[in-house]
Amino acid sequence: MTVAALALASLALAACSSSSKSASDTTSSAPGTSATSTTTATGATAACNGLQTLKTSITNLASPSTVSGGKASIQSAVDDVQKNLDDLQSSVKSSDKPQVDALKSSLTDLKDSANNLSGLSGIGAVTSAAGKVVTAAGNLYDALKAGCPSS
Repeated sequence: MTVAALALASLALAACSSSSKSASDTTSSAPGTSATSTTTATGATAACNGLQTLKTSITNLASPSTVSGGKASIQSAVDDVQKNLDDLQSSVKSSDKPQVDALKSSLTDLKDSANNLSGLSGIGAVTSAAGKVVTAAGNLYDALKAGCPSS
């Protein structure tokens, strides 16, 4: 069950299609102020790069080798996702922060559930927490993908 739930997290991010929302759709600038456009494009690029890095770390978290590696392997993969999410958070718009916070919270719950895992005891909590990661990751991806034409 855990492998399937974590695999869904990866698929939730990988399966989302991209949108072609331009930087001018998300910000406005006065005519003749190319610095604002450049800053916006750089911010969007940072967010897009961060989103891709986060997507890769979630794929690694969902890897069967991570899950079969046991508690320490899962916790290490969650730490990697949390680090990449922290990096991404600095480049997202304030309106997207609630989705970042929701994913952070679900990752903390997953890590805590994995920490309490003892054999098959606790597998239900891990599965439930993984499902919340799937939902939160999908919501964040949906919020950010519009500004990333190659996502």
